[in-house]
Amino acid sequence: MSDRQRARLVELLNPEAVTHYEFFLGRSPLPRCDWSQEDALWQAIPTRNPCMDGWPSRCLFNSDYQIVNLTDAEFEFLQACDANSNQPQPQTVREIAAKTALNLAQIQALWSQHLILLTPAT
Repeated sequence: MSDRQRARLVELLNPEAVTHYEFFLGRSPLPRCDWSQEDALWQAIPTRNPCMDGWPSRCLFNSDYQIVNLTDAEFEFLQACDANSNQPQPQTVREIAAKTALNLAQIQALWSQHLILLTPAT
């Protein structure tokens, strides 16, 4: 089946489970970053994912509409990431983490839950 046919089948099998679809277009070559590299992650520019419902709150829905309960430190980090997107000189993950109580594993968890977006520093 094509992607469209699979999406339609999912909708037909359980119409209440799917609220909407999101499609993103890009032009080749689309670069992929390897955020498993510790140095690359520390130097990345983090922003809060705008596709979360209930922000600003410690209990919200992520981009997959799953409930997420943030710790105080995670909430503080996301607030800093949110403010970071409006700065002329945005801070890196390392700089924001130094002001919060999050370690690298916790930041990777935020990224894997799609709560933060990472951009390579230039």
